[in-house]
Amino acid sequence: MSHDALELSVLVTSLPTPPEQAIAEMQRLGFCRVDLIGKSTRPEAERQALADSGLIVDCVALGRDLPDGCSLDTADITVRRLAVAEVEKQIAEAAQIGARVAYLVPCKDAARLPAFADACQSLGAFARARMIQLCVEHFPGSALPTAAATLEWLRLLDLNDMKLVLDLGHCLISREDPSEVVRQAGDQLGYVQLDDNDGVNDVHWPLLTGALTDTMLRDFLHHLSASRYRNGIALELNAKLPDPIRNLTTSKQIAASMWM
Repeated sequence: MSHDALELSVLVTSLPTPPEQAIAEMQRLGFCRVDLIGKSTRPEAERQALADSGLIVDCVALGRDLPDGCSLDTADITVRRLAVAEVEKQIAEAAQIGARVAYLVPCKDAARLPAFADACQSLGAFARARMIQLCVEHFPGSALPTAAATLEWLRLLDLNDMKLVLDLGHCLISREDPSEVVRQAGDQLGYVQLDDNDGVNDVHWPLLTGALTDTMLRDFLHHLSASRYRNGIALELNAKLPDPIRNLTTSKQIAASMWM
């Protein structure tokens, strides 16, 4: 991402169409980057759409649609290794399509964090060897519900191969100042996701349609720019809302106008 111009990515599920169609539409909307869902084997139609679009893959969301019984946070080490092997396949595929960042969502039960950390240690090293930065996203209602708790967890366990995904909408729910999170994270900030909500539910509204204020967004983007943050920023919007294309284009324009 250039310091002078905001090159937003967009999560492919922000449009209510199959990935290959969404990718083509994002290119038509003027996006240059896209975030994808991790897959051990990506359908040829999706790969072809990526090639045709010329979009750069910024980030991949890992750990979804694992086989039944597979879990990164289980105490059963045999099962956990199976889950790690499945996510490694997703990381390897992400490397093939040029992704720079990949991330995991934390487990829900705090008692399972040690097992999740063990899996993250293995996956972080695996990703680093493939030139991918592995991250974890703070997630309200999970064992790592705030950005502050997630940063503390990363530092406490010395997870040097992992960084934080800062989700702006999640900060609204946890009542954290996203600009302060940028300051606290420093070089542990690995990726940023932009969305809005009502301050209670993780509904992924377009920017400035909920609890997010103009001042908060402007200050946040200013702090990112001033910190010379170099990693990606992505829109992650709800495809089930009316007029998802307009939601994306309007949010893109708002963010670009505030980038300094």
